[in-house]
Amino acid sequence: MVSFAKTMSFASYAKPARELINQNTRAVLSTISDQWFPYASMVDYAPFEDGDLLLLLSNLAEHTRYLSVNPKCSLLVAPNLYDADGFSKARVTVVGEVELLSRSDELAQLFLKYHPRASAYMVMNDFRFFRFAPESARYIGGFGRMAWITQDDYRAALG
Repeated sequence: MVSFAKTMSFASYAKPARELINQNTRAVLSTISDQWFPYASMVDYAPFEDGDLLLLLSNLAEHTRYLSVNPKCSLLVAPNLYDADGFSKARVTVVGEVELLSRSDELAQLFLKYHPRASAYMVMNDFRFFRFAPESARYIGGFGRMAWITQDDYRAALG
C-alpha cells in the first residue's frame, strides 16, 4: 500500500475529516485517463461505517472506463467550493482505490438512503457499485489548518 501521508499524521484531523465526508454525499472524483491526464468528474457516494465509500457508476461514464484500467483515484469533498470565502472552509481529499462489487439489496438500500433519486438508475444494467477504500486523506480545515491523515487514523476516527 502506498500512502501520500507524511511521516506524521494528525489524528486530531481525522475526526473532522470523517464528519465532513459523512455529512456530504457528493464529491469530485479524479481518475487517470488513458492519456495519463487527471480526469475530474462529479459523483455521488454513500459512506460505509468503516470509512469506505459506496459509488454507483455507469459503464457509459468516462471515469468508469478509466477506473477499469487503473483503480487508483481520489475524491474531493468540498461542500463550500463556490463560496466567496471557500478557501477558509473545510475540505478533504481522500486517495485510494476502487473495487467492483456485486449488486445486492444491502448495497442498494445503503445508496438509496442517501440518494433516493438513484432508484431510477438501479434498474439499468449499466450501473454498477464500486467500493472506494481510502488509503490516506488530506484534510484542510481552513487557512493554516491542514495535514495528511494516515489510513489507520482515518479508520479509527468515529469508530
